[in-house]
Amino acid sequence: MAVEVEVRFEVQPDQLEQLRQDLAQRSRFGGYEVRRGRSRVQLDTYFDVQGQLAARQWSLRVREKGDSLRVTFKRPRPGEGPTEREEIENPGDGSLVDVMNQIAAILASENIGVTVGTNIEYAVHSAGAAATLQAMGLDHQYPVETTRELWIVSGDGADIVELCLDETKYRGKEGPATPRVPHRARTARPDQARRPRRDEARGRGHLRGA
Repeated sequence: MAVEVEVRFEVQPDQLEQLRQDLAQRSRFGGYEVRRGRSRVQLDTYFDVQGQLAARQWSLRVREKGDSLRVTFKRPRPGEGPTEREEIENPGDGSLVDVMNQIAAILASENIGVTVGTNIEYAVHSAGAAATLQAMGLDHQYPVETTRELWIVSGDGADIVELCLDETKYRGKEGPATPRVPHRARTARPDQARRPRRDEARGRGHLRGA
């Protein structure tokens, strides 16, 4: 299980281009190096059961990015602030089926959803992740489409923070897209020393140490 450290800042549309230009002109933040990463578009669908996950500050999503699909479960880390969360996600925490089983066990321990009688492995292979979550009694919310521009902050030869500009569109909700500038620093897994994974929203917004 990884630990995610993330801070998000919301900006107005007219500030987005200014931030983009400022980042493009930078090669350093203080004593840290900054380099441009890839831009990408990702589609997230969030799941809940009558607001029970949201009430606990948990989140459960299916993310589609290119040809990849990831299921991610997050919850606040006990005793820590709201910027630190435990995260379970494939493939870092096992195969898609492994991760779905871990999530099902957590939900069952809190009496959330309907997991009894659900053959997760069969459901995942025959119907897919989203349909399996629905079979477990979860309702899918409106999809969220994000265009992400990534910068990587490093020091002493190691990547420290991912800094992102996210322009987010909430499908099924009225109103214009809201650009976001979050930033996220992800610590290495406690059971194996490695660099933070560079995926989806692993970082965003202001500069922050791991």
